[in-house]
Amino acid sequence: MEVIRPVYFAQAYETDEGTLITWKYRPDTEYSGVYITIPGAAEPVFTAFPANRLLLSDGHTGTLLLTAAGTDGERAEAVSVSLPGIHPLCPEDILPVRPDIAICPDPAGAYFLKDGKRFTVNGFNFIGLSGRDHSTFEPFEYDPYTTETMLLQMHALGYNVVRVFIMGGRNEINPGFSGGPDHNDRTFDPVYMGNVLHFLRLCRKYDFYVLPNFGDNEIPGNRYYQTLSGGCDRMQVYFHENAVQAKAVMVEEFLNEIRQADPALLNTLFAVQLQNEFCFGEIFPPFDQHEGIYRLYDGSEYDMADPAARRALANRAAYLYFTKLRETVKAAAPAKLLCEGTFTMAAVGKSMETAFGFDTGLEDYRLPLSGLEYLRMPLDFLDMHVYCEDPDDGEEAFRKNYANMLLNTEETAALLREKPVIMGEFSSFKPNRRTGDFAMAEKTITAIRDAAMAHGFAGMLLWTVDSFWQREIWHLMEDGGGFAARLSLLPPESDTL
Repeated sequence: MEVIRPVYFAQAYETDEGTLITWKYRPDTEYSGVYITIPGAAEPVFTAFPANRLLLSDGHTGTLLLTAAGTDGERAEAVSVSLPGIHPLCPEDILPVRPDIAICPDPAGAYFLKDGKRFTVNGFNFIGLSGRDHSTFEPFEYDPYTTETMLLQMHALGYNVVRVFIMGGRNEINPGFSGGPDHNDRTFDPVYMGNVLHFLRLCRKYDFYVLPNFGDNEIPGNRYYQTLSGGCDRMQVYFHENAVQAKAVMVEEFLNEIRQADPALLNTLFAVQLQNEFCFGEIFPPFDQHEGIYRLYDGSEYDMADPAARRALANRAAYLYFTKLRETVKAAAPAKLLCEGTFTMAAVGKSMETAFGFDTGLEDYRLPLSGLEYLRMPLDFLDMHVYCEDPDDGEEAFRKNYANMLLNTEETAALLREKPVIMGEFSSFKPNRRTGDFAMAEKTITAIRDAAMAHGFAGMLLWTVDSFWQREIWHLMEDGGGFAARLSLLPPESDTL
């Protein structure tokens, strides 16, 4: 049975106004609020949902207890908070500069280096703590105190990398850094970017690296970038030179704004990931063309009736795209690694045999490249995502996805000596997408993790730290923190297995 702990990420902070108690609620349980037992107080204080703050006067010491109360009067297991609290991140804090991450080639498989020592990616995805799409850094979403608590407590469990989405304005919920549709220069919205910078400083404080990705290849939704790209977006970007240029300007601007704020914050970036999950669309141009010649913007031509030519077109477009973005990243931040995220072909019901010519006719039109093809590209490493469904065998599911992406070939083995692979998303779906047995799910998820590491992956990031709005996917805070401790690859203060 799933262990329900309605309150988690609880912490006390010492502020100019007094001691601030903060906590996070589970939104998928029925409760009316929290009883707060304060050391020395005669009676608990009750705060009704959705309040998640309580300001105390200075001078409290001891242990404070937060007890969630159900709508039926039932009370959950208490969560303790030590008093006095900690001091939150302040602008004047002097923080250590993180060393850049490098790659070490190795006959047994390439791996990452930090200060000349092996570094294992051990982390999670962070997409916001209330859950409105990928809205992590939106002004209505970003909570500096809860975010700091998350990093503080996850660092104590040995986690060292957090993956985030940098959104350019995919919809009204996620205006992101676009500044709005009428914004007409390359700069980012200062409030959104201010939240990103605060997060980078928090990660510097708690010894995390950040792996940012730029969503699903959205071009920023404002007048400047839309004009520059010629109105191209997402999968169409790969086939238009002006759209590739717009994407390059966006990535360059992101790195420049970090440098202008604090050059040392660039070291906090683990790498630059161009998008969440790279893929082509079989039903969109040019793959909706099944005869005649297609000319790519570099002048190369492809017979669209020939499956081999269609595959060659996909590879050439990807190569040009990655080459341009690599030049951009290395010019703006020479030490930064470049990577790409991908789901597997199997995740959309495809394989190299069935989808070689980008013409399967399946309802799900998305199609990534194979792992072998990605590793041939001008990327420093690959981020491959693996999911399965309870009660599938996690190890078997990983092995099938590994083979499906052609990571088991002789050529791939040679490439993997130079380029690491991480599992930047993984988890398990509940069998009926709503309910399930968490004890069984934990075994499945742990088996996926163990299989990836046994196959030479250089680390993992679970989807996600908490995602109660995606109720069909298990996540790290299902039981209030115990699972997060058990899943961590590394003990605290360690970077090696």
